[in-house]
Amino acid sequence: MLIIYANKQVQYDLIVNSRFKQQLIRDAEAVIARHPTLSVKWKDEYPVKIIGNFIVADDQGLPQGDFDIEVRVPAAYPYAFPTLKETSEKILPRTQDRHIDVNGVICYENPRTLEVLRHQGLTLVNFFRRYVHPFFCWQLLYDIEGPGQLSGWSHGSRGIKEFYADTLRTNDEQAIRAILSAIVTHSLPGRNDACICGSGNKYKRCHVTLIQELSRLPFKTLAEDLTLFEGGVE
Repeated sequence: MLIIYANKQVQYDLIVNSRFKQQLIRDAEAVIARHPTLSVKWKDEYPVKIIGNFIVADDQGLPQGDFDIEVRVPAAYPYAFPTLKETSEKILPRTQDRHIDVNGVICYENPRTLEVLRHQGLTLVNFFRRYVHPFFCWQLLYDIEGPGQLSGWSHGSRGIKEFYADTLRTNDEQAIRAILSAIVTHSLPGRNDACICGSGNKYKRCHVTLIQELSRLPFKTLAEDLTLFEGGVE
């Protein structure tokens, strides 16, 4: 499942609230300072894209490979995520296993994780640090070691299940189902009551913080995802 987070028809004069305009400009310039082989495309005084040759360097700063890329700034920056494309066609085949579609659009994160992180905001500098560099490092390793030796998130319903297992720190689908059911039915326990995961610990010392993190997801999304733990189709 590949998700594009930017619409080509967006009117870029409405990209950001005025209070984020200077931040966006500073962030784009900071990316270019760190990656001088890239450049900014501007429209109506806004950075709308970062394009060019991205060099993958190791911990010593030595080049290990390079890819031509395009990063499209999202309409709700910094509270949305850029679209990342690989335009040099060095990543082949373009398949879900490599987290890239036939048009070069990259799926760099589990979509549920992006929904949670969206509320925190993400600068372009951190986007390159957290996603762009690790993704292309992963691709270089993929070519050397093959898919069997590399970890990565799954797509579709399996990937969504992995998100809940990671977020709630349990692989027990019965516990995950109980937690999601309590959220969507508004029946969460009191802080001093037993946690709904079945651990026997008080809720305040167990899953309360992790469940608060899940509360950033839309209620409709949580309700739909609950069905995956009730015998939904993979």
